[in-house]
Amino acid sequence: MKNLNYINFDKSDSELWRHLSQRSLKYLQSHGASEICEGVKSLGLDSGDLPSLDDLDSKLSKLGWSVTPVDGFVSSKIFLECLSQQCLPISVKMRSWDEMEFSAAPDYFHEAFGHVSMLGNSDVRTFLKRYGEVGLKCFSFETDDIYLQGLSENILFRKKQPQTTTPIIVNLPNDEISELIQLTRIGWWTFETGLILQEGKLKAWGAALLSSPSELLRFGNMPTFPLSLDCAWKHFDPSTYQLEYHYIESFSEALSLLDKFEKTLAVNIGGYHACHMALSSKSHCRIRSRQKETFIGKIVKLNHKMVTIKLEELNNLNSTVKINIEDISGIEPLGKL
Repeated sequence: MKNLNYINFDKSDSELWRHLSQRSLKYLQSHGASEICEGVKSLGLDSGDLPSLDDLDSKLSKLGWSVTPVDGFVSSKIFLECLSQQCLPISVKMRSWDEMEFSAAPDYFHEAFGHVSMLGNSDVRTFLKRYGEVGLKCFSFETDDIYLQGLSENILFRKKQPQTTTPIIVNLPNDEISELIQLTRIGWWTFETGLILQEGKLKAWGAALLSSPSELLRFGNMPTFPLSLDCAWKHFDPSTYQLEYHYIESFSEALSLLDKFEKTLAVNIGGYHACHMALSSKSHCRIRSRQKETFIGKIVKLNHKMVTIKLEELNNLNSTVKINIEDISGIEPLGKL
């Protein structure tokens, strides 16, 4: 067992956890998915006591999962790698008392109560692991960091001006939205703010809802839509209440959506779309042709007929090759070599 007890919470943190969990538990029975309610009980999150990281890690280890402490936000790559390895990153910061009803930033209660409780369900565990695996196949753009930083700045802005509730919209042209940002949005509309239809009523299963008592009471009055791939193109603002929510009828439906999304990735479809993703990413790739050839390199030029690849070869770093776009069967991102 790895030692996670070096994270120390004080008496105020314990009291805040107790108040928060009591309020959340009060609403879970009527507003939370049955699987989440079961997870809260089976993982001992209904005691009112602030759990240690060691305690969480021990309980999740019986389900094949673990936890790792992080200081607030982590990079997408680290987050996805952790999930793919059945490890949950957990922020070790606790929200303030002023944020008891709604915390714009992920904190320990959000992670330990919201995300850990959903891991009590095997379907959700499968979904999160697959989310990480699919994410590692996604192309990212250099502008992704600017977009994600903008979301973080929204949170800081909201902390300074909490009375402002209007969502901040960040408009991105579709051709500037990477596969990674699409997946990030799918994550937001599922395991963060997702709803599920049970016995004719919409219930919450997303961690952002489970850890925000005031939003648990609010989502039923907002527009809701069946979950579809369209959500990959919908911007979200994590710093305030959402203007809409998306629901599934079963957790297998969420997993099916991931499978559909994976089939749209450059690594699986090839052609112009894949070449555009690779060019915009400016990253090294493994490029497959329909003639069963494989090239390692970076796409440096693209038109509607041909793609130019700068090859990575030990003895000739400046060699290039041109290939007909229709001959490209798939492109896998390799990152910065």
